[in-house]
Amino acid sequence: MAISCSAGFYKSQHTALRQILQPNYFRRVRHSTLGALKFGFDVKDELRVAMVHIGLTSISVSIFEVDEGFVEAKSVAFDNTGLINQVVNKLNQYLRQYIEKDAGSRVQWNPVASQRVWDAALQSIENLGRESYVYINLPHLFSGTTGPYSLSLNLDVAIVEGFMSDTVEKLDSVSKLALKSKYEELSTSDVDRVFFVGDFALCHPLQQAVRGALGHSKLSVDSQRNWVVQGSAIQAGILAKDESLGDMLVLRATELSLGLKTMDGICTVQIARNTSFPIKSREVFTTSADNQTAVDIMVYEGERRLAKDNRLVGEFRLDGIESALRGEPKIEVTFDIDASGCLEVSAKDKNTGKSLVVNFSKEPTKTKSDVPKYLPDIFELDS
Repeated sequence: MAISCSAGFYKSQHTALRQILQPNYFRRVRHSTLGALKFGFDVKDELRVAMVHIGLTSISVSIFEVDEGFVEAKSVAFDNTGLINQVVNKLNQYLRQYIEKDAGSRVQWNPVASQRVWDAALQSIENLGRESYVYINLPHLFSGTTGPYSLSLNLDVAIVEGFMSDTVEKLDSVSKLALKSKYEELSTSDVDRVFFVGDFALCHPLQQAVRGALGHSKLSVDSQRNWVVQGSAIQAGILAKDESLGDMLVLRATELSLGLKTMDGICTVQIARNTSFPIKSREVFTTSADNQTAVDIMVYEGERRLAKDNRLVGEFRLDGIESALRGEPKIEVTFDIDASGCLEVSAKDKNTGKSLVVNFSKEPTKTKSDVPKYLPDIFELDS
């Protein structure tokens, strides 16, 4: 059995899937990659496409090259600060204040009523079109002492768009950053097609932001329930080596640079952002003090110059180094990312042959409070 699931799943959900279904193969893939898989499965031409996905907690824009079943990620840009979730919460708070003022003494908040208002705020943003008003209808929201209360409101679109200004600005930044590939800096004319997958694909202000950043006439809108689900099925088929998929090949790209903490706290990059994997990178380091018999290997991901400003992926210690003057020992460090995105780091003393290999899990954070500070700063560094 092979399972491919959305990157929107939490780590606990991945663990539960593995424990319950016990698949032979399991892979977690971003929505934009799944959309590219579906597109690459259907077309036979050589094209460069942009896949845009917006969810409650993340925005991602990826550039892919597709050619007869070959799908390669050339650039990935994202923001995990939960901007859409903030927009929904702002609109939810606005509606609650309106209801409390309109209903007066009939207000009787309960979990069901609160959830209905939040869902209405979410759906209003998902389906925000070109009309001047958004109609919100919540019959029998709660029963007050003087009778039931129902909400029927024509909400001015300008109010909702005001809540979305930060999100639209960030989407524009992420889209432009995606054009800055590791291999070449692209222009909008280099992108043949743009696809918007996800629950917010019908939101007109977000569509306009994508059109402005990636090209007005190239945007196609599709449903997450269609492309993402089909892409998941194709990915699972590739894992299971389904013969009906032929020689279809998918190469994903690293979202952030990976490196080591070296002298003076510098983060020395070994695998740059937007590098296609599987990939293996080797580099030789040395000691910083005389008679040093151990070295600490500290692995970070991020775009900041100082290691402390990036995210610590993991660390380990290589003992048994031959005592010598600083600069003499030769420590070969290898970063190896396999096709499923798993990172393996090894360190070897070339004089003694002493070595150690460690596998790291690079599960991303999922809540706003856990978002590492290096993520928002990527845009400032690349601008």
